Amino acid sequence: MDANNEQGLLTALAQRIGVPNGGGKSLLAIEELRAAFSMAIPYENLSVLNGDSVSLTPVDVLAKFAQKRGGYCFELNTAFAALLGMRGLDPKMHLGRVWLRDPEQVPPRNHGTNVIEIEGRSYIADVGFGGRAPRCLIPLFDFETEIDDGDALGEPIRAIEDEEFGVMIQRRIEGIWSNQYSLELEPAYPSDINSANHFQASSQTSHFRHHLFVGRFTIKGRDGLFDNRLTYRHGSDTEIRIISNFGEMCSVLEEVFAINPAGHEQALELVIERSLASLAKKSQ
Repeated sequence: MDANNEQGLLTALAQRIGVPNGGGKSLLAIEELRAAFSMAIPYENLSVLNGDSVSLTPVDVLAKFAQKRGGYCFELNTAFAALLGMRGLDPKMHLGRVWLRDPEQVPPRNHGTNVIEIEGRSYIADVGFGGRAPRCLIPLFDFETEIDDGDALGEPIRAIEDEEFGVMIQRRIEGIWSNQYSLELEPAYPSDINSANHFQASSQTSHFRHHLFVGRFTIKGRDGLFDNRLTYRHGSDTEIRIISNFGEMCSVLEEVFAINPAGHEQALELVIERSLASLAKKSQ
């Protein structure tokens, strides 16, 4: 694709998220862009679950999003970086490690996000993390400062310095500071990013190959789908629904998450089959 096609895809993405292309680059303007992106473009791994390759070439990611699709961290932050670039910013992707549920071993460098400089300060601008992801830009070096990011549960986030892993993002959940992910201070080389992306997309040990992950932020919460378990979180209220058939799954993907599931029928049917079998086994 040439530059005109890429420009057209960026314009289409800006229209999809409802924020004019080529807007300002103040802290407020970029925060508005981040929020709009997170509420419009879903986190999802249908391609990986389907056994498809995942390209991080910006035009490929943008073309995928133009087909009513989303992506996982590398894709989402690649597209967001393209929008930031249109505003005259120079985002750099950094690699990090996911520390959810306190893993016993050091997790791999399998999360990628952007760091940008705005008004002389560096910020983490992440639109590609899951459930309790930061809902704002995070000052990279403002360590220990508690930030109310509008999560609606009254549980702030913070960045702390980590001597071994760079910066650790934490959220205070039920009174305890819980590690979310760490981020290396130096930008990653494209070869490192592509290697991490290849592992996530193709390795049999990658959880993205075996489970369905979908999520999209709302003003007061987040809607999430793990396999056939749909969760609506609105403020402090949570509603859970179990998806029991393929037709229902397709309706949820289209109506709740604005995702076109075409071409992923077999993978989705397998997810439902395995999930229902697991539930039946647990109830015995």
